[in-house]
Amino acid sequence: MQTGIWRAIKPWLDPVIAAKINFTNNKDMLQHIPADNLQKCYGGKDTWEYKYIHPVEGENASMDMSVEANVQARDKLQAERDELVGKFESATVQWAVSGLNQEAASKVKVDGVVEDHVNGNGANGHANGTIKGIEAAAEQLEEARFLLARKLQENFWHLDPYVKARCISHRNGMIGEHGKITEEYKAIR
Repeated sequence: MQTGIWRAIKPWLDPVIAAKINFTNNKDMLQHIPADNLQKCYGGKDTWEYKYIHPVEGENASMDMSVEANVQARDKLQAERDELVGKFESATVQWAVSGLNQEAASKVKVDGVVEDHVNGNGANGHANGTIKGIEAAAEQLEEARFLLARKLQENFWHLDPYVKARCISHRNGMIGEHGKITEEYKAIR
């Protein structure tokens, strides 16, 4: 079946891409995959075996929207997220514009005072600050964006249990608190 489907699909693909696709059986896999990366059951050396871990009763209880407390908690966190997104977008626009001003300012300088071509003061108009002042303002805006990004990240992990089910990666310990890949899991792999 695979070869019949492949014959139908292959002409649609770029020849370079089609040349990278190989159908194989267990015996031929080592021609394409290093033995260290191939599981033993396929003829390789990797001893890892998949083990399904069944869901734990109540692990997704916070997703039950028939519970009013869950709805209220989710809505509060989502409203906070929406507000943070708006602030982050605004800070990003300000930061981007400051970068343009900084770039223009670094090119036009008279006795340490910046000529403000960006804001339309013309060739003879002077801005209120020096290049160092503009650079400091740009750095402050960048720091503000960074802090907002951190708050968005924290908010995401508080909102996560209300909008996304736990999965096997949570159950086997791969994903820890706040989405971190756990050291224990790194050591196993």
